[in-house]
Amino acid sequence: MKPINGPVSALARATLESASLPPLRLECSLAEAWPWPGLLVRAAARIGERLVRLRQLQADGEAFLYAGARLTADPVDALIVRTLRGLPCEDGVAFRVDPERFAPVLALLRQASGALIRRETPRIAGLRVLGAPAERVLALERLENRSGLVLRAEPEFRCAEQGGSLGRPLARTGEWLVFERAVAPACEALGDPLLDKLFEGAPREVEGEAAWKLLHAAQAATPRLEVHLPAELARASAAARPPRPALHVEADPGIRAA
Repeated sequence: MKPINGPVSALARATLESASLPPLRLECSLAEAWPWPGLLVRAAARIGERLVRLRQLQADGEAFLYAGARLTADPVDALIVRTLRGLPCEDGVAFRVDPERFAPVLALLRQASGALIRRETPRIAGLRVLGAPAERVLALERLENRSGLVLRAEPEFRCAEQGGSLGRPLARTGEWLVFERAVAPACEALGDPLLDKLFEGAPREVEGEAAWKLLHAAQAATPRLEVHLPAELARASAAARPPRPALHVEADPGIRAA
């Protein structure tokens, strides 16, 4: 059944005005869209036996008006309607979500009330929406047969809730990270430019003075960063650190022992 598009007949209007309409019910189908991660949301409001385009609903606080009748709505469902109506849409039904808004829109749709009917393709259904920020993990490996110190740095993210690897993000926004099988709130910056830049890219090799700086910065960032490195590399790092200056205390000549 196609959504209503256009004016409502006088008979239908009279029926709606005289009836006590149930709360707003939404029907949505979610599918992946290009460029990935992108989302195509087909949505309409179910009013009786009819599917009504969202643009035909008139906002009235947390409720909506349609054909003179007022439909109450769950606050999250009402926010979903307002959010979808602010997205690009050509036919009033199919709303396009770009990669920048993919994670927050998906998270919002997953929080809908039981009045919303949601269908998802297998790829979208396989995406978990995590409530806790992903954890950073850095594996450092010393490469053999190379002059000086050469490190291979393998940055990845781990699920803070279940402990499994999330891999590296496919997309980043100010507040979310999108992975192949999950979306998660973004982590706070580590505060070290070298480490923060490393976690924005792919595995890389670092050598010479930059390798020593990376090794020391990673160890200093614990426990906010979990670091995996061979024992001999940890010992080499400790040996390379300059010793702390000795603490010299001079007695106040005006103070005498009793």
